[in-house]
This record gives sequence, C-alpha cells and structure tokens, in this order.
Amino acid sequence: MRTISTLAMSTLMLVCSYEISAQRCIDGFSDGYPCQMTDQLSSLTLALFETQNVNDVWGWTNPETGREYVTLGLFNKTAFIDITSPARPLYIGYLPTQTFGSLWRDIKVRNGYAYIVAEAGGHGMQVFDLTRLESVSYAETPVQFNPDAVYTGFGNAHNIAVDEESGFAYPVGTNTFAGGLHIVDINNPTAPAYAGSSEEDGYTHDAQIVVYNGPHEAYQGRQICFAGNENTITVFDVTDKQDVEMLSRTEYEMIGYTHQCWLTEDHKYLLSNDELDELDFEINTRTIVWDVQDLENPFPIGYVDLGTTSIDHNLYVRDNMAYLSNYTSGLRILDLNNVGNGLLNSFGYFDVVPDNDNKTFTGSWSNYPYFKSEVIPVTAMYSGVHFVKPRYAELETKIIKICGNESVLTVPVHFNQPVVGNVSYSSSMMDSNSPVNGFILFANSQGAPYSNELIVTGISSSNPGYYPGSVTISYSGNTRNLPFVVVKDADETAVPVPAFPIGGVTLNTQNVLFQYDDLFPGYAYLQVAVDPDFETIVYEVEHFGNATEIQAIVPFGMTEYYWRLIKPVSCGDDLVSETGNFMVGLVSSVQNEYIEPSFGIAPNPVVDVAYISGIDGKGMVLELLDISGRKLNEYTVPAGTSVFSLELGGYTAGIYMLRELGAPKSALKIVKR
Repeated sequence: MRTISTLAMSTLMLVCSYEISAQRCIDGFSDGYPCQMTDQLSSLTLALFETQNVNDVWGWTNPETGREYVTLGLFNKTAFIDITSPARPLYIGYLPTQTFGSLWRDIKVRNGYAYIVAEAGGHGMQVFDLTRLESVSYAETPVQFNPDAVYTGFGNAHNIAVDEESGFAYPVGTNTFAGGLHIVDINNPTAPAYAGSSEEDGYTHDAQIVVYNGPHEAYQGRQICFAGNENTITVFDVTDKQDVEMLSRTEYEMIGYTHQCWLTEDHKYLLSNDELDELDFEINTRTIVWDVQDLENPFPIGYVDLGTTSIDHNLYVRDNMAYLSNYTSGLRILDLNNVGNGLLNSFGYFDVVPDNDNKTFTGSWSNYPYFKSEVIPVTAMYSGVHFVKPRYAELETKIIKICGNESVLTVPVHFNQPVVGNVSYSSSMMDSNSPVNGFILFANSQGAPYSNELIVTGISSSNPGYYPGSVTISYSGNTRNLPFVVVKDADETAVPVPAFPIGGVTLNTQNVLFQYDDLFPGYAYLQVAVDPDFETIVYEVEHFGNATEIQAIVPFGMTEYYWRLIKPVSCGDDLVSETGNFMVGLVSSVQNEYIEPSFGIAPNPVVDVAYISGIDGKGMVLELLDISGRKLNEYTVPAGTSVFSLELGGYTAGIYMLRELGAPKSALKIVKR
C-alpha cells in the first residue's frame, strides 16, 4: 500500500490532489488568461509542432471507441491530437502540406475522413483516414503520415465546407469558377470526384451546407448552401450539382468583408460575422443575426455589439449556444435564448491574448465545440492551442469526505447554463447497489437563479464506506448528471488491488476492461502511464459506482502500459494501489484489413534479427512499413532463397508490417522489442 497527500485536511474537500489538473476560472483568470465560466484543461505550444502559426481546427470522435481527436491546421502541416484525456493531450502525428506552407489551411471531417485544403499553390484537397490514428505506437509519436488521396481539380483553396449528410465537399475561394462553389463528391472518400460548380455570385469565402429542415416548405429536404460572399450573405440550392440555383443575395449595414456564417439548429436564424467592419467603421466587435425563415428573402434582425474591440472570425452553433473565435478577444460563448428578437447574451469567454483586444489579425482563428465531452479546442495563432471547457453545471465538490461525528453537510450545486423555463433537481445515492434511505436529498426542487444545495444527512448512523450518487438537473427537455461520492470514515484498509491486466500480459485490443479487488467499492480514479513512475500519464478517468471494473480505451499499441488506482479516505492521506502492467498487440481496424501472406517470420516478437521462411525460392521484393502505413525500407529477396534474414536491430520498439511489393493487402505483422 502507498499513500499520496491531499491538498488539505478537511471534512469537506473541494479539490482532490489527484483530480485532473484543470486551471479553473477563478476571479476572472485561468492559468493567467482572462476568462468567465470557462476553465482551461490544458494547452500545447506552437514549438511542439515545429511550425510558425496555427490556423483552423476541427475534430472527430471515433464512433467505435469514443476517442476524441483534434485536427489542427498549421502553416506547414495538419496535426492530429488525442484529447480523450483532455488534461493530457497527445500529439499523435501530422500530415505535411501537399506543396508548401500557407497561413491559410482549413479542415472538415466526414465519416472518419479529414478533408484539407490550403492557399498554397497546387495543394488540392488532401484526404486522410483518421482511423489510422489508432494504429500508432506511442514510442513513434509524432508520426508523419501520407494522405490517402489527393483531389487535384483545383490548386489553392481558401476554405472547405462539407455537407456531412449528403456526402459532398465544397472547396471555396479556389482558383476555379471565379472562386465560387467547387463541388466534390466524397461518398467514396479515397476517390473524390468532381460533381459540379457555381460561379454565379463570384468568390465565396466560407459556407455552411445542410439538408434543410427549416420552415420554408418549398426547400425542405433539399441541400441548401449559406455562403459568406465578401459583401453579401448568399443562399444557394445545391441539390442539383449541375444546375445550382442562387435563391437570394442580401447585403447589410456597414459591410466590410462578409466572412462566415452559421445556422441555428432549427434553421430559422443565421449568425454571421464581418472581418473588416471594425477597422473600416471604427465599431466594436459585432455579430449579425439574420431571419432566414424565407430563404428567398432573408434579412438581418439584429446587430449585436459584443462589447470588445477585436476583429471577429469563425463562429459555430451547438444546441442553444454560439461559440465565437474573435481574434484578440479569444473564445466568446453566447446563448441563443432570445435569438428570434435579434439578441445574443454573453455566457462566458476564454481570452487567448491576455494583454489586449486590439483590432489586429492575431489570436483565436477558430474553435470546435462539437465534442460530446464539451471540451473545446481554441486556437491561438502564434502561441498554440488551448483546450477549455465551459462550466455549465457543477457540484462544488465531487468527493465529500466525512471524518468524525458530523450529522449534516451541505454541498452547493450550480447550474450556470442559461435556459428558458424552470430547472428541477433530483438526486440518488447507492449503498451496495441499493438505494440509501434517509441519507441525501435537496433543500429545494426548483431554482432561478439556478443554484441549489445538496444536503447530506444521517451521517452519524451510517456505516463506514463509499456511497456513490448523482445529481440530475432537468431543463428544457434536457438533463445533466453530476456524479459524486460520500466517503464515510474510510481508512487505509480500503486500498484497491489491481487484478487484470497485470504481469505484462499482451492484449489484442485497445478497449481494456481494468478489473480490481476492492473491499469498499464506490469510487476509484484510474491512471494509465507509459512509465512505472507515472511521469508520462496518457489516460485518466474517475469511476463512480460499486462495480470493480473500469472500461477504458488506451491510446497506443505495443507500448508497455502501467496502471494504478487512487482512492480518497476520510481522515489522512489518500490511497494509491500497487501497479499493474500490460502490453497491447493488435490495435487497429486498419491492420485487420490485411490478410496473412504465404511467408512466415520467426522469432516474433523480434529483438535484432528475424528470419523470413516459406518464400519457396521465388524472388520477391519486401517492404517494411510502420503501422501508419509509411514505408521504411525495401528488401530484395533473390530467387532461390529459402530463408531470408531481416535486420531490425536499428528500429525502435513497436509494431511493423512486412508485405510483398505488389500485394498491398497481404502483410505480416512484426512486433519489435
């Protein structure tokens, strides 16, 4: 048994020392950055990526594993970052620019493929299979990838939009069709094909394309494009790619440069920004609200002064919130409860340029607010990328420590997200998988403003142990669940013991079920590292509940992993279990596509030299690949050879693939120790 110190010795702990180390927004700052209702979880600096600027950002969640990946645009490449454990972002690898560097790069994702364009001449559209990220060895990171396909129907492009539902990409601002819509069919992602175009309204700077579900009945179910066209908001019907129809072209007050726009989710309203109006007209940052219920006659219904002086850039909408990247004022979060009246209300912000809000083209280029975890990557053009999370709902502590003879404890509950209507609260607690009677309830059932108190009672008569529970907040047909655990007089006898995987066992999956023995289950904090001292932690997660197993997705293959559990106690130091260790062998759906070749290899795993047999004396050329598919070496096997020696001593530990030239789907996996 081992112990670690807590931050403070008190009955009611607000923060535990082993909790993921978010820099909470306190007194208007998070890790030195101005903020409101938005915490920084972590950040990565520009130097890590060996580049000179950051530009666009997008994201992808693997539907099979639940892992969350950031695709980050850089001057000379696109970087891929695993943020499944957001306090420990992992830079997995990068796709170099197709030709040369550019300040402007843009990325969108559909069905696990990233589509990347840049203002670099001759760049075209790169296509990258994001599932390849799950076949990378930690020891190899960052891996350099090659694209899976390149569409060359244009050279440079300023931006790209993707209709995820119908499967078409819309590179815009290209060197074709007067910079208008260049439409590409991506239903077969590795064979993108030209589908159509429109240059009717000239240059398009950015766009959003949707299968329309708004109130204009004549266009319901059709594919509609909302475009920022330099000096107008322009709406197209792009259902027929060979005959695109412009439905409307609308100006607004004080036009500088119509930059970008995004729909509300009911397709009734549109938010747009103008990149030059602050400079041209000496006005504050503003967001323009449009009524687009009549696609043929949209009109602005509000010009919202955001109270800052920065230049606005990209904005996106999720649920009832808008997420704006406004250069020197960073990420701004607004609620849309009154959008129908042309009004937006500020919820919070995270400012990536702390020292000014000047009208300059530096700061946050973009953000991506669509991860289920609600973690938002926010770019900072000349310093890096921040991973932040809005504080929509919270318990002031998730771990309630009871030490002594207390009979009643109170934990504040805060619901900060602005909604229309009442907010209701409920709670539950479990003891050995049965509800606890008379232990915990709320003082109030409804609240506005949205705050409440969790009352823990009956403490003195309860048995020692761990009591997991949850607070449920219901609002506008939605719910938020906040887990917690009450720790009553638990001492060092509660230390958990790793049961599986242990002893260096090799698993054939990244989806690991961590099992442990625990006399007092109810809460455990899992840490996974690639070193026995836990200096490089790659995954962390809290587990609330009486089950003694935790399902988790480890990020990389053929790296030795170490894992441990940490548990709080009521009085004294928190507990740390002994360490379990394991390996991961088969890690990738991409690898599963390979079939076994006719030849074999031994030994496997290999340390220095492996021997290829079963080649039947025929001559062949063998290719050695890393697990990202990058070719590392080529070996010529002369005719008449029965056994061929393969020198691998100079390669780092990890997984490699050996295949015969000309047989791309026939490959042998090699494990290098």
